Order: sequence, then C-alpha cells, then structure tokens
Amino acid sequence: MPISELSRLPVKAPWMGGEGPDSDVVLSSRVRLGRNLAGRTFPHASSDIVRFETLEYIETVIRDELFPEPLGAETLQIDPVSLTDDERRFLDARSLADGDLPSRILIDPDEEIVLHIDGTDHLRLSVTQAGLSLDTALDRARSIDISLENRLQYAVSMDWGYLSSRITDLGTAMRASVLVHVPALAGLGRLCSMARSMASSGYELVPYHSDESFPSNLDADEVVAAELSRDNDVPSLCLLRNTRTLGSDEDVITTKLSDYTGRLVSYERAAREELMREQRTTIAENANRALGILRFARSLTAPEARDLVGQLRLGVLSRLVDEVSLPAVTSLLLIGQDSQAARWTPDADKGDIDTVRARIFRDVLLEV
Repeated sequence: MPISELSRLPVKAPWMGGEGPDSDVVLSSRVRLGRNLAGRTFPHASSDIVRFETLEYIETVIRDELFPEPLGAETLQIDPVSLTDDERRFLDARSLADGDLPSRILIDPDEEIVLHIDGTDHLRLSVTQAGLSLDTALDRARSIDISLENRLQYAVSMDWGYLSSRITDLGTAMRASVLVHVPALAGLGRLCSMARSMASSGYELVPYHSDESFPSNLDADEVVAAELSRDNDVPSLCLLRNTRTLGSDEDVITTKLSDYTGRLVSYERAAREELMREQRTTIAENANRALGILRFARSLTAPEARDLVGQLRLGVLSRLVDEVSLPAVTSLLLIGQDSQAARWTPDADKGDIDTVRARIFRDVLLEV
C-alpha cells in the first residue's frame, strides 16, 4: 500500500469531536455486523484460491451496490499485508481494525463506515457515530447490509441465526459498543465495582486502552480501596459493549446497551457534581496545570498525556477552564497513543515519538 494512502486520514476523525448526544460522557457509538457467504468455507479454512475468488466477488458487489453512495471516490482501500507494525497498531488504536486483519479494508473519508473483507469473517461492516447514537449507527449498518445481502447470499440458520467462524458471534453476529469517558466515577472509586456488577448481564465495561486494566481477584471493599489508592491511574476511558449475540435481536441489544449507557451517564454527571462540591479547587488547579503542560511541553509519554488530558477534560466539563473547547480536548483523548504519533515518525525511536506527540497536542490546542 502506498504510504500516502494511510496518510490521507486526518489527525482526528470527524466523530472524535465529541459533539453528539450526551457527548459530555459518551464519545462515540459503534455497531459492527459480521457476515459470511452461504456455500463457502470460512476464510481461515479456505484455500488461497478460494479466498481470492471470494475477496474479488465481495469487492465487485460492494463496488456495484455501495458506490457512489454511501462510499465514493475518496474511500480508502487498504491492503493490510503491506502495512508496517506501527500502521497496523494505528488502525487498531483508531478502531479501524478489529482483531485479525483482513485481506482488504475499505474506509470512508469520515471514518464512519469501515468494511473488512476476508478476515475472521467473509465480511464485517461497522458504523461509528458521535455521541450516544446507537440507533443511528444500527440504521446505517442495516442499510448497507440490506444493499449487499441479496447478491452476497449470507449464511443463515433458522436455529442459530447468522453463522460465524466464532461461536460467540452466532445469532445476530452484531457487536455494539459505546466509548465513554468517566473520570468522576473513577476518581470516586466506583467504576470497578460497576464493571464487576455487569459481569453476568451480557454486557461489559472495560478499559479502552489495551495497556490498562481494572483490579481483579479482589472483593468489593478491596476494589474500592485499590481504585482510591491509585488515583489517576484508574482507567477512565472505557468501552461499554455487548458480549452475547445469540438469543436476542439487534434492536433488543442496542436498546439495552443504550439503557445501560444512559444510567452510566447519569451516574457520571452526579459523581462530577459531587467532586465539584468536595474538590472544586483541586479540580481547577489540576486542569489548569494540565493545560499549561499540554500547551508548552516538548515531550510527552502516552500515560502522561492520557492523565493530563483526563484532568483537563474534567475541568472543562466542570466549567472551571474556558480557554479550550470541549471538542478539542475530547479529540486529544483519542490521538495520544504511540501508534498515532508513530504514523508521523515511522522510523522514530520512542523518544522521538514522545516529542511528536507533544507537537501534535500543541497544534490541536493552538487551533482553539
């Protein structure tokens, strides 16, 4: 893949602006549908010839049915085999890759629609929207799915629903998720216990960054103590998502996920008010200090940047900082990983990546 292809993606995708419904807590909503073709073996069990034929056939149908709308001439067509390790990590961090890389990825310019061809499934399509917009994301995903299904002839069982190479994806073969920022709940030591309470519900709350985790193997009191003792190390950027695809239809899954998210939004707002009553001065000091560092730092590690942006965003939401916009700060939550900085310094060492990350943050903050 030419280097310029991936470089066509902007520093921050439009949906990263944090301007959708309930965007003070919910950054984005995503719906992913997995589909396999009837009469064809799953990709991992197919020969190279069969996989290539299937790939060409699916691409032909997509070109016929989805161009020029909803996809168009500006759609990125990426061959993951040609990507570097940093570029693959970039796609994962940007939520443009999902597990095993497919043979082809199509991405619309707004990064709202992503199609994976010949990966874990013959086809995976995902739609991302800003804020709490699961219904909109599902409607768009369904529209694309309907445009393709007559010609692709999906593998469906009356008993098991959509068939998948993974048993955990049988049924709807749908994964829905919302990306939430909940620093107040984390700061008050309540987030981990909430995550534990969802363990058997068919939904889960997990840290967004792969290098973060909630305390495990602790009883309820120990979990709270661990959260409080770790201060800002408690993950506050999280995914709330379904873990079951069998036994419910798509609308039930997204409706229940929306309900869970709505409760989480209410809890976070109440926790934010509680923190304001008890720690207003501390929140203001931390947020303004974070803004100063982010504006002038010449080097930032990923954990340091993550912590500073979290403190700044809490200050902006609490109306204690008015020098920077909420969309700008929200975008910084999602572009601070090493893989994002490495995109601009593909051969750099870690020190250079930290320098580039600081420059990217300064540039974003200068725009407001």
